[in-house]
Amino acid sequence: MTSRTFAKELAAMFSASGMSVMTPHETDSATKFPEELRRLIADDMARFHSVRIRRGMASQLERGYMVSAIAFGYRAERTVLQGGRDVGTVWTVCEAEAVLIREMYARREAGESLRNLAGRLNEAGISPPGGGRGWYASTVARILSNPIYRGWFFPGRHVAKVATSNRDQACLHRSGFAREALRIVGDVQWFAVQEPIAVVVGSDETRD
Repeated sequence: MTSRTFAKELAAMFSASGMSVMTPHETDSATKFPEELRRLIADDMARFHSVRIRRGMASQLERGYMVSAIAFGYRAERTVLQGGRDVGTVWTVCEAEAVLIREMYARREAGESLRNLAGRLNEAGISPPGGGRGWYASTVARILSNPIYRGWFFPGRHVAKVATSNRDQACLHRSGFAREALRIVGDVQWFAVQEPIAVVVGSDETRD
């Protein structure tokens, strides 16, 4: 039964009993009440499905699967059990792109600008993430500041919202999810380039 049908049937029950129903916009239960009730039911169902999605994402992350768009340097593979049941997506390192990422970190650590790094990639004819038109300083900055390259995945805000149960909250409020198999650079090098990136974000260096 749809929320609209249920709302109409409930409204008819109120009408048959002679009860008067007050709604936010109208006092006539025969006209506005079904629509008001339908809207309330629809809102509640939307919240219910949102919680289910977050719980599902939390479960995927806890089991080692990934729940976001693929990052540069990796390939996505679906895990399918015997019988055809699709259980999640795992990432694996794309070594050809990992070589480029290590070079980007090394050059940035040595003091090369984000803009120069982007220029090198464009001159080499390397395809940018997401199939964009080219590499920009901001593109390089996003890569160098992504913790996945040091083996940690941090869910986006749509995943990390508070869920209903204590278990969901504990999972979604963790500081991150270890993905050591996806590590491309060491912690020392990753952290070494973060402060320079933070300083130049919003400056001329990252403006495309």
